[in-house]
Amino acid sequence: MVKFKEMKVGHEYVTNLLVTNIEERTARNGSIYCDISLSDGEQTVIAKYFNSINSKELAAIGNVADCTINVNTFQSNVSYVLQYFEINNNANVADFIITAPIESKKMFDMCISLFNEAAETAPDLAELGEEIYEKNKEKLLRWSAAKSMHHNCYGGLLYHSLRMALSAKRICQIYTKANRGLVIIGCLLHDIGKLKELDTDIMGNASYTVNGNLFGHLMLGVRMVEDYTKDLTINSDELEQLQHIIASHHYNQEWGAISQPKTIEAFIVAKLDDFDAKMYMIEKGLDELESGEISEKPIYDGIRLYKPERGDK
Repeated sequence: MVKFKEMKVGHEYVTNLLVTNIEERTARNGSIYCDISLSDGEQTVIAKYFNSINSKELAAIGNVADCTINVNTFQSNVSYVLQYFEINNNANVADFIITAPIESKKMFDMCISLFNEAAETAPDLAELGEEIYEKNKEKLLRWSAAKSMHHNCYGGLLYHSLRMALSAKRICQIYTKANRGLVIIGCLLHDIGKLKELDTDIMGNASYTVNGNLFGHLMLGVRMVEDYTKDLTINSDELEQLQHIIASHHYNQEWGAISQPKTIEAFIVAKLDDFDAKMYMIEKGLDELESGEISEKPIYDGIRLYKPERGDK
Protein backbone atom coordinates (compact mmCIF):
# COMPACT_ATOMS: atom_id res chain seq x y z
CA MET A 1 0.00 0.00 0.00
CA VAL A 2 1.28 3.46 -0.95
CA LYS A 3 1.11 6.06 1.85
CA PHE A 4 0.24 9.69 1.13
CA LYS A 5 3.68 10.83 2.29
CA GLU A 6 5.23 8.60 -0.40
CA MET A 7 3.12 10.04 -3.23
CA LYS A 8 4.74 12.47 -5.67
CA VAL A 9 3.15 15.30 -7.63
CA GLY A 10 2.43 14.38 -11.24
CA HIS A 11 1.89 10.68 -10.56
CA GLU A 12 -1.12 8.38 -10.46
CA TYR A 13 -1.43 5.69 -7.79
CA VAL A 14 -3.59 2.62 -7.31
CA THR A 15 -3.84 1.81 -3.62
CA ASN A 16 -6.17 0.90 -0.75
CA LEU A 17 -7.57 3.74 1.39
CA LEU A 18 -10.26 4.06 4.04
CA VAL A 19 -13.19 6.27 3.00
CA THR A 20 -14.11 8.21 6.14
CA ASN A 21 -16.51 10.80 4.71
CA ILE A 22 -18.14 11.97 1.48
CA GLU A 23 -19.60 15.46 0.98
CA GLU A 24 -21.29 16.44 -2.27
CA ARG A 25 -20.67 20.05 -3.32
CA THR A 26 -21.62 22.44 -6.13
CA ALA A 27 -18.94 24.35 -8.03
CA ARG A 28 -19.36 27.98 -9.10
CA ASN A 29 -20.28 26.83 -12.60
CA GLY A 30 -23.06 24.63 -11.20
CA SER A 31 -21.29 21.31 -11.71
CA ILE A 32 -21.37 18.67 -8.97
CA TYR A 33 -18.25 17.29 -7.32
CA CYS A 34 -17.42 15.56 -4.03
CA ASP A 35 -14.93 16.06 -1.24
CA ILE A 36 -13.93 12.57 -0.15
CA SER A 37 -11.92 12.10 3.06
CA LEU A 38 -9.41 9.27 2.77
CA SER A 39 -7.15 7.72 5.40
CA ASP A 40 -4.03 5.59 4.94
CA GLY A 41 -3.74 4.87 8.68
CA GLU A 42 -1.24 7.68 9.24
CA GLN A 43 -2.69 10.68 7.46
CA THR A 44 -6.08 11.87 6.22
CA VAL A 45 -6.49 13.92 3.06
CA ILE A 46 -9.51 15.30 1.23
CA ALA A 47 -9.57 14.27 -2.42
CA LYS A 48 -11.73 15.81 -5.13
CA TYR A 49 -14.05 13.50 -7.04
CA PHE A 50 -15.47 15.29 -10.05
CA ASN A 51 -18.72 13.38 -10.29
CA SER A 52 -21.98 13.13 -8.42
CA ILE A 53 -22.11 10.22 -6.01
CA ASN A 54 -24.27 7.11 -6.42
CA SER A 55 -25.64 4.85 -3.68
CA LYS A 56 -22.97 2.20 -4.27
CA GLU A 57 -20.19 4.77 -3.87
CA LEU A 58 -21.88 6.34 -0.83
CA ALA A 59 -21.83 2.92 0.83
CA ALA A 60 -18.03 3.08 0.79
CA ILE A 61 -18.04 5.35 3.87
CA GLY A 62 -16.47 3.38 6.70
CA ASN A 63 -14.97 0.86 4.30
CA VAL A 64 -11.60 0.37 2.65
CA ALA A 65 -11.69 0.98 -1.09
CA ASP A 66 -9.49 0.25 -4.07
CA CYS A 67 -8.62 3.77 -5.21
CA THR A 68 -7.07 5.33 -8.28
CA ILE A 69 -5.78 8.74 -7.26
CA ASN A 70 -3.84 11.50 -9.04
CA VAL A 71 -1.52 13.89 -7.20
CA ASN A 72 -1.45 17.42 -8.62
CA THR A 73 -0.84 20.98 -7.49
CA PHE A 74 -3.56 23.62 -7.13
CA GLN A 75 -2.76 27.20 -6.10
CA SER A 76 0.76 26.08 -5.12
CA ASN A 77 -0.57 23.33 -2.81
CA VAL A 78 -0.61 19.57 -3.28
CA SER A 79 -4.06 18.35 -4.31
CA TYR A 80 -5.53 14.88 -4.74
CA VAL A 81 -8.05 13.87 -7.39
CA LEU A 82 -9.85 10.57 -7.02
CA GLN A 83 -10.49 8.97 -10.40
CA TYR A 84 -12.08 5.72 -9.24
CA PHE A 85 -12.92 3.87 -6.04
CA GLU A 86 -14.67 0.62 -5.16
CA ILE A 87 -15.13 -1.18 -1.84
CA ASN A 88 -12.53 -3.84 -1.06
CA ASN A 89 -14.18 -6.36 1.28
CA ASN A 90 -10.91 -8.19 1.94
CA ALA A 91 -9.12 -5.27 3.61
CA ASN A 92 -9.02 -4.76 7.39
CA VAL A 93 -10.57 -1.40 8.32
CA ALA A 94 -8.64 -1.28 11.62
CA ASP A 95 -5.37 -1.01 9.67
CA PHE A 96 -6.49 2.33 8.20
CA ILE A 97 -7.89 4.09 11.28
CA ILE A 98 -5.68 6.87 12.64
CA THR A 99 -5.22 6.31 16.36
CA ALA A 100 -3.31 7.95 19.18
CA PRO A 101 0.27 6.63 19.53
CA ILE A 102 -0.56 4.99 22.88
CA GLU A 103 -3.23 2.28 23.17
CA SER A 104 -6.46 3.70 24.64
CA LYS A 105 -6.82 1.32 27.59
CA LYS A 106 -3.23 1.99 28.64
CA MET A 107 -3.84 5.75 28.46
CA PHE A 108 -6.99 5.40 30.54
CA ASP A 109 -5.13 3.46 33.24
CA MET A 110 -2.36 6.08 33.23
CA CYS A 111 -4.95 8.82 33.76
CA ILE A 112 -6.49 6.95 36.70
CA SER A 113 -3.01 6.65 38.22
CA LEU A 114 -2.56 10.40 37.80
CA PHE A 115 -5.83 11.05 39.65
CA ASN A 116 -4.46 8.92 42.49
CA GLU A 117 -1.26 10.99 42.54
CA ALA A 118 -3.27 14.21 42.49
CA ALA A 119 -5.17 13.03 45.58
CA GLU A 120 -2.16 14.00 47.71
CA THR A 121 -3.04 17.70 47.44
CA ALA A 122 -6.61 17.63 46.05
CA PRO A 123 -8.29 14.44 47.35
CA ASP A 124 -11.94 15.42 46.82
CA LEU A 125 -11.38 16.65 43.27
CA ALA A 126 -9.33 13.55 42.47
CA GLU A 127 -12.26 11.39 43.58
CA LEU A 128 -14.57 13.49 41.40
CA GLY A 129 -12.27 13.18 38.39
CA GLU A 130 -11.92 9.44 38.73
CA GLU A 131 -15.71 9.10 39.05
CA ILE A 132 -16.21 11.08 35.83
CA TYR A 133 -13.63 8.99 33.98
CA GLU A 134 -15.02 5.65 35.16
CA LYS A 135 -18.61 6.61 34.27
CA ASN A 136 -17.52 7.73 30.78
CA LYS A 137 -14.86 5.11 30.09
CA GLU A 138 -16.41 3.73 26.89
CA LYS A 139 -16.49 7.18 25.30
CA LEU A 140 -13.08 8.25 26.56
CA LEU A 141 -11.41 5.20 25.02
CA ARG A 142 -12.28 6.36 21.50
CA TRP A 143 -13.26 10.05 21.63
CA SER A 144 -11.52 12.51 19.35
CA ALA A 145 -10.37 15.83 20.81
CA ALA A 146 -11.52 17.83 17.78
CA LYS A 147 -13.28 17.74 14.43
CA SER A 148 -10.06 18.99 12.84
CA MET A 149 -6.81 20.74 13.78
CA HIS A 150 -5.31 18.82 16.74
CA HIS A 151 -5.71 15.33 18.28
CA ASN A 152 -8.53 14.63 15.80
CA CYS A 153 -8.13 10.86 15.90
CA TYR A 154 -9.37 7.75 17.68
CA GLY A 155 -8.37 8.20 21.35
CA GLY A 156 -7.23 11.77 20.71
CA LEU A 157 -9.00 13.30 23.72
CA LEU A 158 -7.31 10.91 26.16
CA TYR A 159 -3.93 11.40 24.48
CA HIS A 160 -4.18 15.20 24.69
CA SER A 161 -5.34 15.19 28.32
CA LEU A 162 -2.72 12.62 29.37
CA ARG A 163 0.20 14.49 27.77
CA MET A 164 -0.90 17.72 29.43
CA ALA A 165 -1.15 16.03 32.84
CA LEU A 166 2.28 14.40 32.46
CA SER A 167 3.74 17.79 31.52
CA ALA A 168 1.98 19.36 34.51
CA LYS A 169 3.72 16.94 36.88
CA ARG A 170 7.11 18.22 35.74
CA ILE A 171 6.16 21.88 35.58
CA CYS A 172 4.77 21.90 39.12
CA GLN A 173 8.12 20.62 40.40
CA ILE A 174 9.56 23.94 39.19
CA TYR A 175 6.64 26.30 39.86
CA THR A 176 5.89 25.15 43.38
CA LYS A 177 3.31 27.81 44.26
CA ALA A 178 0.76 25.92 42.14
CA ASN A 179 -1.38 23.17 43.67
CA ARG A 180 0.10 20.22 41.77
CA GLY A 181 -2.93 18.00 42.24
CA LEU A 182 -5.34 20.68 41.04
CA VAL A 183 -3.24 21.34 37.92
CA ILE A 184 -3.10 17.62 37.07
CA ILE A 185 -6.86 17.21 37.58
CA GLY A 186 -7.49 20.39 35.58
CA CYS A 187 -5.48 18.95 32.68
CA LEU A 188 -7.37 15.65 32.80
CA LEU A 189 -10.79 17.36 32.94
CA HIS A 190 -10.27 20.59 30.97
CA ASP A 191 -11.82 19.14 27.79
CA ILE A 192 -14.30 16.76 29.44
CA GLY A 193 -17.16 18.78 27.92
CA LYS A 194 -16.11 17.44 24.51
CA LEU A 195 -17.88 14.20 25.45
CA LYS A 196 -21.08 16.23 25.03
CA GLU A 197 -19.86 18.73 22.42
CA LEU A 198 -18.79 16.07 19.92
CA ASP A 199 -19.95 12.72 18.61
CA THR A 200 -17.11 10.40 17.59
CA ASP A 201 -17.67 7.38 15.34
CA ILE A 202 -15.75 4.11 15.37
CA MET A 203 -13.19 5.59 12.96
CA GLY A 204 -12.42 8.50 15.27
CA ASN A 205 -14.25 11.07 13.12
CA ALA A 206 -15.87 13.82 15.18
CA SER A 207 -18.99 15.87 14.46
CA TYR A 208 -20.66 18.57 16.53
CA THR A 209 -23.79 17.80 18.55
CA VAL A 210 -26.65 20.29 18.93
CA ASN A 211 -25.46 21.14 22.45
CA GLY A 212 -21.93 21.45 21.13
CA ASN A 213 -23.05 24.07 18.64
CA LEU A 214 -25.22 25.90 21.18
CA PHE A 215 -22.90 25.99 24.17
CA GLY A 216 -19.39 24.70 23.40
CA HIS A 217 -17.30 22.33 25.48
CA LEU A 218 -16.18 24.85 28.10
CA MET A 219 -19.70 25.54 29.37
CA LEU A 220 -20.67 21.89 28.93
CA GLY A 221 -17.61 20.86 30.93
CA VAL A 222 -18.39 23.26 33.78
CA ARG A 223 -21.94 21.87 33.95
CA MET A 224 -20.76 18.27 33.69
CA VAL A 225 -18.39 18.63 36.65
CA GLU A 226 -21.20 20.19 38.72
CA ASP A 227 -23.58 17.34 37.85
CA TYR A 228 -21.15 14.74 39.17
CA THR A 229 -20.79 16.47 42.54
CA LYS A 230 -24.36 15.68 43.59
CA ASP A 231 -23.39 12.34 45.16
CA LEU A 232 -20.01 13.51 46.48
CA THR A 233 -18.88 15.85 49.24
CA ILE A 234 -16.77 18.51 47.53
CA ASN A 235 -15.48 21.75 49.02
CA SER A 236 -17.26 24.52 47.10
CA ASP A 237 -14.13 26.69 46.78
CA GLU A 238 -12.09 23.80 45.34
CA LEU A 239 -14.91 22.96 42.93
CA GLU A 240 -15.05 26.57 41.74
CA GLN A 241 -11.30 26.57 41.14
CA LEU A 242 -11.64 23.46 38.96
CA GLN A 243 -14.59 24.94 37.09
CA HIS A 244 -12.60 28.14 36.55
CA ILE A 245 -9.79 26.09 34.99
CA ILE A 246 -12.30 24.55 32.56
CA ALA A 247 -13.98 27.88 31.83
CA SER A 248 -10.71 29.72 31.13
CA HIS A 249 -8.51 27.14 29.40
CA HIS A 250 -8.86 28.86 26.00
CA TYR A 251 -7.12 31.81 27.69
CA ASN A 252 -8.71 34.67 25.72
CA GLN A 253 -12.41 35.31 25.29
CA GLU A 254 -11.92 35.88 21.56
CA TRP A 255 -10.61 32.29 21.44
CA GLY A 256 -13.72 30.97 23.19
CA ALA A 257 -12.77 31.31 26.86
CA ILE A 258 -15.63 32.09 29.24
CA SER A 259 -13.15 34.06 31.35
CA GLN A 260 -9.40 34.59 31.41
CA PRO A 261 -7.24 32.51 33.79
CA LYS A 262 -7.19 34.19 37.20
CA THR A 263 -5.34 31.53 39.22
CA ILE A 264 -1.86 30.12 38.76
CA GLU A 265 -3.35 26.66 38.17
CA ALA A 266 -5.72 27.95 35.46
CA PHE A 267 -2.85 29.81 33.78
CA ILE A 268 -0.68 26.67 33.67
CA VAL A 269 -3.50 24.51 32.25
CA ALA A 270 -4.37 27.09 29.57
CA LYS A 271 -0.76 27.36 28.44
CA LEU A 272 -0.28 23.57 28.46
CA ASP A 273 -3.44 23.18 26.38
CA ASP A 274 -2.12 25.54 23.72
CA PHE A 275 1.38 24.04 23.89
CA ASP A 276 0.26 20.42 23.50
CA ALA A 277 -2.14 21.29 20.66
CA LYS A 278 0.66 22.99 18.73
CA MET A 279 3.15 20.22 19.52
CA TYR A 280 0.72 17.66 18.09
CA MET A 281 0.47 19.65 14.85
CA ILE A 282 4.26 20.03 14.72
CA GLU A 283 4.84 16.31 15.33
CA LYS A 284 2.34 15.38 12.62
CA GLY A 285 3.95 17.88 10.28
CA LEU A 286 7.43 16.45 10.91
CA ASP A 287 6.15 12.94 10.15
CA GLU A 288 5.10 14.15 6.70
CA LEU A 289 8.41 15.88 5.89
CA GLU A 290 11.73 14.54 4.69
CA SER A 291 14.94 15.76 6.37
CA GLY A 292 15.97 19.13 4.94
CA GLU A 293 12.42 19.85 3.71
CA ILE A 294 10.11 22.73 4.62
CA SER A 295 6.33 22.31 4.61
CA GLU A 296 4.40 23.69 1.66
CA LYS A 297 1.57 24.88 3.91
CA PRO A 298 1.63 26.52 7.35
CA ILE A 299 1.51 23.93 10.14
CA TYR A 300 0.64 26.19 13.08
CA ASP A 301 0.00 29.93 13.60
CA GLY A 302 0.59 30.59 9.90
CA ILE A 303 4.13 29.20 10.21
CA ARG A 304 5.68 26.73 7.77
CA LEU A 305 7.68 23.96 9.43
CA TYR A 306 11.28 22.99 8.66
CA LYS A 307 12.73 19.54 9.40
CA PRO A 308 16.52 19.81 9.85
CA GLU A 309 18.88 17.22 8.42
CA ARG A 310 20.08 15.72 11.70
CA GLY A 311 18.84 12.15 11.61
CA ASP A 312 15.61 12.88 13.50
CA LYS A 313 12.79 10.41 13.08
